[in-house]
Amino acid sequence: MKIIVRRTQERVIKATTLPVELDTADFPEFKGKTEKAFLEYLAENAGKIKNSDAYYEHPVHLVVQGPMKVYYDSADHSYNGTFESGKIVEEQQENGWFETKKKIKVEIA
Repeated sequence: MKIIVRRTQERVIKATTLPVELDTADFPEFKGKTEKAFLEYLAENAGKIKNSDAYYEHPVHLVVQGPMKVYYDSADHSYNGTFESGKIVEEQQENGWFETKKKIKVEIA
C-alpha cells in the first residue's frame, strides 16, 4: 500500500512592538477618560490614524506599524499538529496543496 502523508503543525507565535508612550491630548477626536477607552479608540481608528498626514511624524506609527519582535513561539516548547493522508492538489494553495482524507492529532512534548 502506498500512501501520501504529510505532517502539519499548529503553533502560537506572540510578537510585540516596542512600548511607546502616547499622549491622549495628541488625539483630539478621543473623548474618553480611561486607558481602556483609549485602547478601544486606537483599535477602532487605526486605519484612519494610519492614513492621516502626520502619521509618520507621530510615535503612534511605531505602535500601528512598527517592527515586531517574537517573544513566544509554542514550537520552542512542544509540537502540536497532525499526520494526514490524502492527495496532492496543486490548485488548493489555501490547504497547503493537499486534500486530506484522514488525519490524526500528534503531540510531542
